[in-house]
Amino acid sequence: MNHRTTTTNSQISLINNDIETNIQYLKKQQTEVTHLSGKRKQDLEKVISELKKDTEIKKNIVSALESKQWSTAYNLLAEENLKILEYEKKGQTANSSEEFIDAIKRELLIFRYLSSHNMQYEPTDFSTKGVNFFAWVSNNIIPYFFVLVSAFILTNFYLISYRSNGIIDTDSLIPGKNITKQFVKISVGIIFSLISVLCLFLVSFISATFLFGSGNLDYPYIVYTSKYNMHVEPLENLLLKSLPLQLLSLISTCLLFYIIAILVKNKLGALFVSLLLSTGVLFGISTLDPIQKISSFIPITYIDSFSIVTGTLARQIENFQLSLTTGYLVVTSSIVLLSIAVIILNRFRGDR
Repeated sequence: MNHRTTTTNSQISLINNDIETNIQYLKKQQTEVTHLSGKRKQDLEKVISELKKDTEIKKNIVSALESKQWSTAYNLLAEENLKILEYEKKGQTANSSEEFIDAIKRELLIFRYLSSHNMQYEPTDFSTKGVNFFAWVSNNIIPYFFVLVSAFILTNFYLISYRSNGIIDTDSLIPGKNITKQFVKISVGIIFSLISVLCLFLVSFISATFLFGSGNLDYPYIVYTSKYNMHVEPLENLLLKSLPLQLLSLISTCLLFYIIAILVKNKLGALFVSLLLSTGVLFGISTLDPIQKISSFIPITYIDSFSIVTGTLARQIENFQLSLTTGYLVVTSSIVLLSIAVIILNRFRGDR
């Protein structure tokens, strides 16, 4: 699906559409100019001349893209974007919204990077190649996949030893310290959940690599430091920062599911509460203002670690407390606090 979208919206197709539009407009203006005189004719002739230059540049870009001369093509595209920004400063552009200017700046940074590294462009919103698709899965699939799958599997696994509506825990009949047995159980659940995530990563990477190529770890991604301040970083740097945070956040979520399970002691009820808390936060971050304001203090937010590292989520909800540093602090603290909660709950159950 990503591949179809990328093909349909390829740069060559889009630029060719612009060329065709220019040609049609040129024909119309060249017809009109013959009926004019004086300053109006001079002004229109100037417009026609600029339009011809623009059409010629676009043809050169298409030619460079078709011959895979990436450095040349993206240097020309960067120059075109720079012209648009200069026109904007003079108030000569038709589109002057902040979103439009922001998009042009993003493209300018990407094109300059691609030109200097002689690298092919790939839309990061519709990635298809190995490592790029790996990053896309980490950002768009893993948070929801992990929550849905792990909530179901872990709830059943953590409560498999409970009998008589949660009154009897058969694990307590096995010799050994109860807290040790429970942490072994938690660890098995965490390992199983992480293996399921790893399998999804591997399948995604291998299938994308086999079909469309491995991609490039040096591929540039936009990183926001404030709403309109941005720079580019290679994918490798972002993955090295985001994956450890995502791993810690997954562990924290598994501990949360365990605590919910032993408190509720009913599979269906525990599953409902787990999904309500986890998916409620994940979806609420995008839509609910109260959750957005405190999202930086909610550990499950950092499952979407790639959006945290690139600053896209912080920019979207205008909460730049969401950062890598805050993420490590919040998630690590949550693991410690949840582990303490597990110890207290097991001691309370043992006393009872």
